[in-house]
Amino acid sequence: MRVPPPSESLPAPPDGVERVRLMVATAVMLSGSIMMALIFTVLSPVLPQIAEHYSTSGGVTIAQFIMSAPGVGVIVGGLTGGYLVDRFGRKRLLCIALAVFAAAGCAPLYVDDAWALLGSRAILGWSGATTQAAVIGMIASTFREPLRAKMIGYEAAIGSFAAVCSILASGVIAENWGWRAPASLYLFALPVLLAALIAIPADARRRPPVAATVRAAPRGSSFTGFIRPLLPFFAVIPFVYAANFMLSIQMPFLLAENGVEGPAAKARLMVIAVGTGVLGAASSGWIRHGLGERVSVALCVLLMGAGHLTLGFAHSAPMTILGGAVAGLGGGMLLPNLMAIATSRAPDDLRSRAAGLVYTMAYVGEFFNPVVFRPLSTIVGIHGTFEVVGTSLLLLAALAIGFAWRGRATSQPPKAQGGGS
Repeated sequence: MRVPPPSESLPAPPDGVERVRLMVATAVMLSGSIMMALIFTVLSPVLPQIAEHYSTSGGVTIAQFIMSAPGVGVIVGGLTGGYLVDRFGRKRLLCIALAVFAAAGCAPLYVDDAWALLGSRAILGWSGATTQAAVIGMIASTFREPLRAKMIGYEAAIGSFAAVCSILASGVIAENWGWRAPASLYLFALPVLLAALIAIPADARRRPPVAATVRAAPRGSSFTGFIRPLLPFFAVIPFVYAANFMLSIQMPFLLAENGVEGPAAKARLMVIAVGTGVLGAASSGWIRHGLGERVSVALCVLLMGAGHLTLGFAHSAPMTILGGAVAGLGGGMLLPNLMAIATSRAPDDLRSRAAGLVYTMAYVGEFFNPVVFRPLSTIVGIHGTFEVVGTSLLLLAALAIGFAWRGRATSQPPKAQGGGS
């Protein structure tokens, strides 16, 4: 008897109330990337006003640390938050992290001391990473491939779209009510918290919010045993993410050298990469299902390399738009593919830790971007830096394609020998 293939559709709920609960639970699982987007976008339009407010105590430096402190929190949160989620349960840690996120994010509304504000921003990064570790763990335990990869891609696409919306909303709010007011956007975590309390079962790790389609691995799985064969995979993440952050950290300097004046003009060109990133993230699961894991990862790096190399040679608006669009498309596909690889290889009781480790390594790359590439730009120039990064990514893509080709070749069954009797 032929066993029917697993369906990507959710099982039919028994009644209307249960159907609503499942929909709300799914919305909660897709909300984690919104928190990560808000961390880095809500205050970015008001950094000049923050620098002016703290002008008597090194305002520019404080404003820069306002943006970098959450990255430190994300790095720590990826390591500790994922462990705590797997140790104490996903719903419990998700609710705690969302409450901390709202309180720490709103700190500019009630905190004026610069050091206290920087501390709250680091805590904000920790809570955002912990939230993501919890929801990615839920997605990975709830859905089987290929729907799992598609859901992770949708979650990343929602976060990219939220980044654009939050930047625009923050600018409008700040113009009308001052630089502190955009921090109220972090209160978005509270309705998500309420939805999680209502819709997520008490033990989401053992009884997922949506009918589970995968069987949990036995408790006590070895994290060392999981990570040892994936050490090369995790080791390369900081490099590719240092390259991915070129679009947000180094591209403004490239545009300035190309004669693009004013933050609004720069933002219009940079948002193109964000837009194609949304498209890349949303389509990543479908591409992964169609091309396979190794080829889809190679495609991500290939697009990033081609886009960065194009930006390196770009001295006109059309070339800059093309390079940013191609690099953004590959970068948008990157995180969902990395998450899908890590969570698909981890046993159920280690999936949140695996997701957290991906975020830790990614933001190590974000931290090293200015440390490595700003000095390089003083030697070869900003265009030369993009050319070096693009060329390196293309070489890495060629290596990945070679591994993918060899993997396909070795997986092919040997051809039967011809002959007759």
